[in-house]
Amino acid sequence: MRFFTLLILILIIKPLAAEQIYNCLPDSDLRYEQNFYKGMDKVEMVHSAIAEFKKTFSSYVFERTGKELIIINKWEEARVNAHATKDENGNPMITINGGMVRHPEMKKEGIYFILCHELGHFFGGAPRQFRGRSQILSWSSAEGQADYFAATKCLPRIFSQLDNSGFQDNLQADLSKQKEVDRICNDRTCSKILLAGLSATKVFASLKPWWKVPNFETPNNSSIGITNLSHPDPQCRLDTIVSGTFCDKRNEDFHPTDPKVGACLKDELLGALPGSRPSCWYKRD
Repeated sequence: MRFFTLLILILIIKPLAAEQIYNCLPDSDLRYEQNFYKGMDKVEMVHSAIAEFKKTFSSYVFERTGKELIIINKWEEARVNAHATKDENGNPMITINGGMVRHPEMKKEGIYFILCHELGHFFGGAPRQFRGRSQILSWSSAEGQADYFAATKCLPRIFSQLDNSGFQDNLQADLSKQKEVDRICNDRTCSKILLAGLSATKVFASLKPWWKVPNFETPNNSSIGITNLSHPDPQCRLDTIVSGTFCDKRNEDFHPTDPKVGACLKDELLGALPGSRPSCWYKRD
């Protein structure tokens, strides 16, 4: 009897003890095999993006957690996705699949967004996701919050670092959208953040046939009844990036339980304040 009791406890506790994996995108069958893309520029693109990202954020991670930032380039994996988890020593680990990089809409700016989004699962703070199907909060920020972290904290830092090193000349901006971006932005960093978000959210939109291609001129003006901790639709995610670009709290860390800390907040009278989380995924308490 004691054996069966112990076995039941193990079966219950083990799934809770195992580290969760948080995917950038919902599961889909979309794949880009290695033979889809034979050029070397995307191979070099992901290698250099990872190298620059680690150079910028390894100390950021160590100062806050005492842990090592691990990034895995899973070039042979054809599925269009990336994910965040922790290794057995608690080190934050980001994996980016080759299928994501090989996607025709993925630009170099988009790779930086994906890396920033995954880092946001570790440092984006509240609101956080639940652990599996339980009501226990996990270590991971919600998907929309990871996007918000990317726009408000992470991409400004990496693009500033690239500007200082002269590395920005190797970026692959979608110049056809430059005029739209210029109408929104008032500086170069803002423009690059929006183009990074557009590249990534176009990839997201290709996963579901009912998802429309996101556009700067067609925001999602819906208001959700309860905060969506899972994947918002691509337009809502782009709106998060656009709004977050204008948050002036770039150097203030988010808090693990208080969503007000480090964020730009809506005002009841002003409504959707630039810099705040959009109501298409976030419900203000």
